[in-house]
Amino acid sequence: MCSPINACELAPGRAVCGERVLSATEQYLLLAFFGRQLFGERPLCVAARFMIEEGRHSIKVVAQETGFADRERMRRAFMRTFGVPAEALRRNSRQAAVVAA
Repeated sequence: MCSPINACELAPGRAVCGERVLSATEQYLLLAFFGRQLFGERPLCVAARFMIEEGRHSIKVVAQETGFADRERMRRAFMRTFGVPAEALRRNSRQAAVVAA
């Protein structure tokens, strides 16, 4: 049986329970799932921001996967946490990708 996960075990590339290594995305999602109970909405926003900047998921999917009830609640949480809506982060990350290419 696995022991409780501590913060040291959540470093990227570290094995949990000695068998499986969590990817960075999985770690952010794990933090998002448990983070609301421990730290409020900021960990959810950080996890969502990471997924948005990856650019593989729609805003709606990101909101669902990170534990927000809907896009609007995620937008309001982003405004409180980062000062910009999630859609603006998506646009900025896409523009940065085009410039870098």
